[in-house]
Amino acid sequence: VDFDGANQKEDKFIVLQNLIKVLWSKNREELAAIYGGASGRKIFYYNTKTKDTSPYDTSIKALAFSKTNDKIAYYSSSDLQNTNSVFTANPNGSDAKMIFNTRVKDIRVEWISSNQIAISTAPSAFVSNVLWVLNTETQKLLPALSQIYGFTMKWAPSGSKLVFSQTNSKGANLALFTTNQTGTEVKNTNTATLPEKCVFSAQDENIIFCAVPKSAPDIVWPDDYYKYLYSAQEQIWSLNLVTGKN
Repeated sequence: VDFDGANQKEDKFIVLQNLIKVLWSKNREELAAIYGGASGRKIFYYNTKTKDTSPYDTSIKALAFSKTNDKIAYYSSSDLQNTNSVFTANPNGSDAKMIFNTRVKDIRVEWISSNQIAISTAPSAFVSNVLWVLNTETQKLLPALSQIYGFTMKWAPSGSKLVFSQTNSKGANLALFTTNQTGTEVKNTNTATLPEKCVFSAQDENIIFCAVPKSAPDIVWPDDYYKYLYSAQEQIWSLNLVTGKN
């Protein structure tokens, strides 16, 4: 079936063992499939039109498709290859170009506009997190947020704003915040949920819809959520990021 629900047809069902996540290109013809398992994390490239498939280099730890171009950005870390850098490349990983070298380990990448990539440290309640915005053309790196525990994020489709989570250093007191791209207009939404449980309205980026637990469980945020230890009854809330009303 197409993404708009048209052209439905029956096909052979294939079980994808240990599939964790699928990342799609802007034209929905190419994807990166992330798998877990006893042998470790693996990422594969698929082209749904040509049926081409191949594994990405094992040094690639995080990957994101551009929203406007046929490109990916990825974070590569390998002691053997002596790399700890961010690259841009074609969707299948060819024609790679290093755009940022760093000493920071285990980072995340997200393409937020045609020439901007968000780079953040791995989310955890026990380590303060940092967010930067990298210009792929000038290779200029600008800090946006820092010293935030329990940090995860979700960007608006335009890349002009984001929502992010924050906790204390023990993973408690979860709160959802919003800010602009530069991190200079931080506001508390007074909502206890994670950005992963929210979506931006297609009509107005100042409106988000979030699944919010009726009573936040006593777990370590976001670590225990990623360990599938989260369980709660939820309500769907509509939040206005400008007025703060829900």
